[in-house]
Amino acid sequence: MRLERYADNARETARRMPPGKERDALMKKAVQVDNVLAVTEWLATRNDTSSK
Repeated sequence: MRLERYADNARETARRMPPGKERDALMKKAVQVDNVLAVTEWLATRNDTSSK
């Protein structure tokens, strides 16, 4: 999935950066994307089970 790749790339890029605001912002964005993916998956699962 495109968002998963984005989060993985953001994390990898951040790991190579020196500590600082830019690194923190990139890690925060990766976590936000992970959260979006988790909620999306939860909603999809919820909709699948509620329609049965």
